[in-house]
Amino acid sequence: MTWIEFAGPVGAGKSSLIPMVISEYSRDGRRAVALDEAYRKRGLHVGPIRMPRRIADAGRASAFLARHPRLAWQLIRAIAELPLPLWHRRIITGRLVALAVSDRIGRHSGNDAIFVDEGWVHRAINLFAWGDGTINERLDAYLGAIPRPDAVVFVDAPETIVGSRLLARGLPRRLRSRDADEIELFLDRARRVVESSSAWMDAHGVRVIRVTNDSSLSDAARHVGRQLLLPAAEDVAA
Repeated sequence: MTWIEFAGPVGAGKSSLIPMVISEYSRDGRRAVALDEAYRKRGLHVGPIRMPRRIADAGRASAFLARHPRLAWQLIRAIAELPLPLWHRRIITGRLVALAVSDRIGRHSGNDAIFVDEGWVHRAINLFAWGDGTINERLDAYLGAIPRPDAVVFVDAPETIVGSRLLARGLPRRLRSRDADEIELFLDRARRVVESSSAWMDAHGVRVIRVTNDSSLSDAARHVGRQLLLPAAEDVAA
């Protein structure tokens, strides 16, 4: 089973691209699914859930982190150091819990490939793009502790396009209460986290595919789909 994560700045178009890439990848009968779909097929849910299921998910997440103690320590440290209000840290923690639960489910789903939107690599943005502290040392320790993906697709787009997409769909909740300078700082640091993560993955032998999602989604999806089916040495950026 191939584990493929998508990462990129806010507004780069990752979520819109993934279903189209799955369609391209599956043309020859390969079984591929988005992680949230694999999660739902097991009777679970990524969004708001009732208390019994919250308890069950907490147990699954604890079991996952017990198998990844270095990751558990990096998450505890990063969340504790976030310069954010409690409600925001709780949201980030909840998303990480959901990801820990769905990670094991996805890896045992019986598919040829799992496509992950905002997986462990992308979650580095939530953990390290806030505030004005240094990024690289903490980011490197985190990336060294996460379950290693088979491939990472880094999706980018020009800042003008990212800005227009954000205006069209509205700012994410985590940015709505911020002033313009704070938003600009976060977006700049998020891009730096993405670039540093891309370089780290490349240097540590993870297959990296880069795509600029600046015009046609279908063209970008075809490019990524073709690259995923090529031997790693033949990867090229679009």
